Amino acid sequence: MSSALHLEVLKEQLSLEDVSDALSVPVHVKGLELSGRVPKDSICHLAYIVPRLLHLSYIYWGLDFMPESLEWPFKCPALKSVHLWPKLVSTSLEGRSWIKQLPRFIQFTGLTHFSLKSRSIPYKFNEKHIRPLTSLLESSPNLESIILDLSSATKPPRTYSPTLIIEPLGDRLVLSQLRRCHFLGDADPDWFEFATEPTHPLRTFLARHTSIRDLAISCSTEVSGTGMELNNLPQLPPSIRHLAIPLFMCESVVESPLALHIESLAISNLSLHGDDPLGPLAEAVSKVTLPNLRKLEIWAGYGDFELGSGVFEAFVSAAKGLEELDFKAEVEDYDEFLTALDGAENLRQITVNPGQLLKPGFPITWNFALNELAEMCPRLEMILTHGGQMNRVIRDDSGEICWDYM
Repeated sequence: MSSALHLEVLKEQLSLEDVSDALSVPVHVKGLELSGRVPKDSICHLAYIVPRLLHLSYIYWGLDFMPESLEWPFKCPALKSVHLWPKLVSTSLEGRSWIKQLPRFIQFTGLTHFSLKSRSIPYKFNEKHIRPLTSLLESSPNLESIILDLSSATKPPRTYSPTLIIEPLGDRLVLSQLRRCHFLGDADPDWFEFATEPTHPLRTFLARHTSIRDLAISCSTEVSGTGMELNNLPQLPPSIRHLAIPLFMCESVVESPLALHIESLAISNLSLHGDDPLGPLAEAVSKVTLPNLRKLEIWAGYGDFELGSGVFEAFVSAAKGLEELDFKAEVEDYDEFLTALDGAENLRQITVNPGQLLKPGFPITWNFALNELAEMCPRLEMILTHGGQMNRVIRDDSGEICWDYM
């Protein structure tokens, strides 16, 4: 639903009587997505619409405001999946109002999937706003996926702590169906204690949940002088196949038995500093094999560092099946980066911006670089930019390369 008209038509359809089951809206509608330009004064229709959608199991909210009342979703007995992604600016009245009402918005029970995403944590965001998520976890024993992606609009960033949600659960609660657990954005579970204290609440939570396959925790703060010993890693569930963690954990992870099973790895620091922050990781990776790794991401996109070729060379050598590469920082040297990809025979997709490879004044064009990448990587199918531009590789029978710019 992306306009007032859509809601009005749906309301009209629900008001019809003597409609056969084959044409019945209440019988067939199981999901409701709200995005686009739905005006605030049209949201009142939802109080009529939602309780009549008897099989509604999925709600997505992507509007640039939150409703003054959110009672209608709690009248859906079949509701299992809720995704709140309000597009707000924290300095606005809407932003301040939204955060005050957040505890009321997340009083859901019996969910299997929940996500909350916002790029506008206001300055006064604190533990009282996310503590109700503890109750959501307690009342959703069949939860399969929880995603929090909360970022601050302030500098320095206003962080939130997943530990405040996890700690009140104690040691007994186990969500046996939990497969995906993401704490993204400006998350800070107190990384120093996480790395050094085996009894840290988040670590014990992860140790109990051996069904997790997809774990992601971003790192928006600088963590220095911190490391995780290899003998602490068994507390990461051995079921994990997709992992996004801070750099200080990565070295031990690639040296652990878990490395044999990981299918995607993301270095989740949002910034990195120093001459060669990934150097120790590259050295560790050069000594191991990552037989199942298909995707590598490096999230850091700002900071006073450049990506050396060593990290690319190490991962290409260790992960012969690598198919996707995604990074946001500038490379130190384009020619060395290109050489490091020699041997990436299965690489199919690269996500990178032109400015990350070609510094001002560099004597080649972006189109020339695209051709060189396609020649170096024989199975390359797509080069994406972080802005969404798609450059699809087309190879003819003779091996000649041309491009479809989408």
